[in-house]
Amino acid sequence: MRSLLTFAVALGFSHFANAYPTWSSYRTMETAKRADLDRAMMSLISKIPADGFKTKRIKFCRADSKIWETSPNASCSSTKSAAVTQTWPPVITNEGFEPSWVAHSRFASAYCSEQPAETDCVPFELSQSTASKKTSSVKSPKIKKFWLTNLADLIIGMQAARAAEPCKVENDTMTTKTGTTIYLDFGVQPGQAHAAALTELSRLAAEDKLPDAVLKDGVDSILKIGKVLVTNARLKQPWVQARIKQDHVTWIGTEFTEQELGDQTGKKMASSFEALKDQLKSRNVTKSAAWDSMTIGACPTAPACAWLHDASLRTTTSMVPLASDDLKKKMLSLQQQEAGLLSDLQVLVVSLKISKDEYTAIEREYRNLLLAAEAPDAKARNKARLRYSVPEVSKAMVALYDLAIAMKKNGSDRDLAVVTAALAQTGNGIVAMGARARDTTVSLLEATCRGPAPAPTAPAGKKLTKPAAKSPTAN
Repeated sequence: MRSLLTFAVALGFSHFANAYPTWSSYRTMETAKRADLDRAMMSLISKIPADGFKTKRIKFCRADSKIWETSPNASCSSTKSAAVTQTWPPVITNEGFEPSWVAHSRFASAYCSEQPAETDCVPFELSQSTASKKTSSVKSPKIKKFWLTNLADLIIGMQAARAAEPCKVENDTMTTKTGTTIYLDFGVQPGQAHAAALTELSRLAAEDKLPDAVLKDGVDSILKIGKVLVTNARLKQPWVQARIKQDHVTWIGTEFTEQELGDQTGKKMASSFEALKDQLKSRNVTKSAAWDSMTIGACPTAPACAWLHDASLRTTTSMVPLASDDLKKKMLSLQQQEAGLLSDLQVLVVSLKISKDEYTAIEREYRNLLLAAEAPDAKARNKARLRYSVPEVSKAMVALYDLAIAMKKNGSDRDLAVVTAALAQTGNGIVAMGARARDTTVSLLEATCRGPAPAPTAPAGKKLTKPAAKSPTAN
């Protein structure tokens, strides 16, 4: 349901950034490799002293396996009860911004910067040689321009009055059977590249040795790739405020699970959001630039962003998780299968059983299956199987087709789970989706709200009778 912008972004500050793993690579990497990183991170956490690990601008504290951030002059004991703690391993079903990943990457980066000889830094490629090599030259950011088309379709204006007919969406508003109102928002949403950019920037912000000018370059890079997100968020903020204050909206739905969000109200994510925004400002990033950076990389939707940025809205309204954790875990498993299958095909290229062009064609065919409106049928799957004479390639094609079918089914199930969860909420609410999800969301929301069609009724004076069952001996 979420329309992710999966374009690749070459961040300007990558010239001096250490080669810390990306969130996307961690999510889909092999279990054994991820376990190595987990062990290294837990070992680093165990090295945090009782009074915390302190840099010029930040202090990291721990209690058992949980960590939290505080100001350098605050004590760990005094901030423990009110602190927003983060745990490792992070919730790996999350496809976008993950606060625990950000907090731990900031800690590892800061610790390894101060302790470059630490062996536990090696799996994260944060060793002394890497750091010195990467920080030797600071260059101005060079960002490739990405033109986002159909801006008018992505930035939606004010919605009109609520629909009168129950379970019918009109002007992106629907009244449920119980009389509550759901406001729909379809607009541009952040993607994995935006979250990755903010994660990298926040990691670097925790390093004392990094000049503030470098952070400013990083902020400028993020603002260039997310200008449309900032525009949309600023446009929607007064609309969200009006819905909450005038129409008594009490919840804003997000396609996070409860585990990803941290709780059922969004308070934990809001605390992490504010803490990171304050940390950026502590590095001489302007208030406006910090607002924009967080909007681009940490807001799931524009309505959720209005809630995250405005503490007054959080007194009467919650950000609620609508997605299914089980279905997201299933999708993660499918994505890991995908990475494995494509890796196996690349091995076949090396062994000269298929050419590079054939690999490219197979991968393109698979991606097109995922983009198609309908899942491939058995006939198409069989044709793909017969297209290649090499048994390993034929087997891989069948596996890719089966995987595409499973992913399409998972996507449909996730859409239904979100809509069902939205209808189960009490009070008026807002559900925000990507612009491409409009048709699917509207039809699914209406159908689910109405429920199954009633059984046929007999005309007046007549009774419905079941047809007589055939005798077991009848021919």
